[in-house]
Amino acid sequence: MFTDLSAQPGLHRALIDDLLSEQQLLTPVGQLSRKHERHDLPAQAKYYRDLISLSSPQAGEQYAFAVDLDTCTGCKACVTAFHNLNGLDEEETWRDVGVLFGGTMAEPVQQTVTTACHHCLDPACMNGCPVEAYHKDPVTGIVRHLDDQCIGCQYCIWKCPYDVPKYSKKRGIVRKCDMCSSRLAAGEAPACVQACPNKAIRITLVDKKRVKLESKGGFLPGAPDPDYTLPATQYRTSESLPGNLRPGDFFKIKPEHSHPPLPLR
Repeated sequence: MFTDLSAQPGLHRALIDDLLSEQQLLTPVGQLSRKHERHDLPAQAKYYRDLISLSSPQAGEQYAFAVDLDTCTGCKACVTAFHNLNGLDEEETWRDVGVLFGGTMAEPVQQTVTTACHHCLDPACMNGCPVEAYHKDPVTGIVRHLDDQCIGCQYCIWKCPYDVPKYSKKRGIVRKCDMCSSRLAAGEAPACVQACPNKAIRITLVDKKRVKLESKGGFLPGAPDPDYTLPATQYRTSESLPGNLRPGDFFKIKPEHSHPPLPLR
């Protein structure tokens, strides 16, 4: 028997609500949430806790990425996981993997490096934003971008020496890594940390005073002067990296796309 739903608006709304609710459960986020509710986690989930700090930042501390350069192979599993979990557009990347070249003709050196937002102690992106679309959490130290306040002026892109904020032409705003802060708050490691097959990326606690002291001695060969923003990321290696390391695209000219000045926005 055919039922005219238009004559029963209450029933019609209920069916639509059910369909929308069911559709939400089909998303990757919905599926992951249901796995947590059922405690249906992968067997290796117990090892994720080894990749993040077991305690919250205390006074004078903050969260930071710790990267083991000796075990990073440049496989880009971290890039893929980061991209998929955050639902980025096809052309968007919030974590990058590059190669540093240097050394001498007799002893050449090649080093793969994975990078994302360094959640700096003195973030240039935040300092240069005219609409306060950035916020540095006073407890965790995580630098978040507030999408709903961004006007797309891209001043933060010019200010950040590490090419972290990325402009989305589709949305007309800038976006960037927030260290998967919602996962950290629930005791889960960020997507890039979990995805690395060699555990080359971890979440650690850093002493802010020590970060300031270490910035005087350099950050990473080939990287901009850390004294400008005080990046919190910790790069570790048992090797002695030569000071002349440079990114593989160091000499590549990368012109910025044009956009109207701030007064016109």
